[in-house]
Amino acid sequence: MARKRIEVEAGSGNVFADLGYPDARERSLKVELAMGRRNRGQSPIAVSRLSSGGHWQ
Repeated sequence: MARKRIEVEAGSGNVFADLGYPDARERSLKVELAMGRRNRGQSPIAVSRLSSGGHWQ
């Protein structure tokens, strides 16, 4: 059986950007916050500022 060559393209590190979402950074940040990667050791106020882009809504 002959092996087929598969082309591989390196990702940007943001799956939403790779898929072409216009709000890719925001989506990625929301996932990181939900997974607890960004809010370790930070106050709830600091976390909310991260998730709102630094703006109070």
